[in-house]
Amino acid sequence: MTEPITNHQPLPEVSSGQSFTLHSAIAGLDTTDKVSIEIRNSSNKWKTVDMQRIGGYEYKANVPVDMVTPGIINYRIMVKRYNGDTYTFPGGFKGNPYAWDEWRNESWQTIVASEQSPIEIYHATRDGEKIMLYNTDWRNNRVEYIAADDPGRLALKMTMAKPTAGQLMGWQFYFRDKLEGRKSELSSFLKVAIKARSTEAVTAHLSLIDTDANAFGATVDLTQEWKTIEIPVSSLQKDSMLLLPRPYPGFQNLWFTSSSAKTLRMEDVELLSTTSHGKPLACRTTGRSMVRSTKKLTNR
Repeated sequence: MTEPITNHQPLPEVSSGQSFTLHSAIAGLDTTDKVSIEIRNSSNKWKTVDMQRIGGYEYKANVPVDMVTPGIINYRIMVKRYNGDTYTFPGGFKGNPYAWDEWRNESWQTIVASEQSPIEIYHATRDGEKIMLYNTDWRNNRVEYIAADDPGRLALKMTMAKPTAGQLMGWQFYFRDKLEGRKSELSSFLKVAIKARSTEAVTAHLSLIDTDANAFGATVDLTQEWKTIEIPVSSLQKDSMLLLPRPYPGFQNLWFTSSSAKTLRMEDVELLSTTSHGKPLACRTTGRSMVRSTKKLTNR
C-alpha cells in the first residue's frame, strides 16, 4: 500500500477574527481515506476539522473563526486510511498520534495578528537569502549581514567602496506570500516604514511593484543615525521598475516603465525594490513594514 505524502506551505500570518482556508496537496490516498486537520490556538483551545477534496490531489479546510484569536495557531494534518492506519503530518509518521507513548508532536504554525498591527514585508534575519541583488562591481562593492541595533536581528549592509557617477546598487524582494493571510486588511494600510541608516548622507529610492509590473516609488534621505522613515502610500508616484535578474544580452533595457494608467492598490503589491546611485554608501537596512493609520501613525 502506498504511503501518503503531503505538500503544504503554512500562511506566515493571518488576520484575527476571520476564518481562513488551509490548502494542501496530498497524494497516495484511496477514495475511502479521510483527511482532517487538528488545530490548537494560543488559548489552548483544540478543534478537528475535516479536509475536503477539491480536485486532483488538492484538499482544503476552513479554520473556524472562533479559533482565530491573536497569537499562534498550530496544526497537524491527519490521514486515516480505510484499513485503520493513521499518518500524521508534518513528519508523515504512522501510528496513533494520541498514544500515551507517542513522542512525535511536530506541527505547522501560523501567526494570528492582532488588530491594527503592521505587516513586516522584509526581515533581514529571516529573508536575507531570498533577495535579488543588483551589483555591477563585486570587486569594490560589498554586501553583508551585520548585527543591528535591535537584539536578535541582523541588518543588510551594502557598501560602495569606489563609487562612480551614476553607479547603481540595489536589491529586490518578493513578499506576496506574506500578505495572503491578511488580504482583507490591505486597503487600510496607509504608510510604508523603513528603518535604515548610512555612514554618509545619501538618498535611496524605494518602490512597491504590483502584479502587473506597475511600480510606485518615493525617495528617502538617510542619515548616520538609525531612523524609522514613514512614507505615506498616497505619496508614492508612478515609477520605473528595475529588471532583475539583469536582462541578457546587456544591451537590453535595464528598466521597465508600464504604460498602464492603473493606480496603486495595496491589494496588488508583491515586490519591494530599493536602489541607490553612485555615492559612498553603507546603508544598513533592518527591515520593511507596512503600517496602517493608528493613533500614533496617521496620514495627516
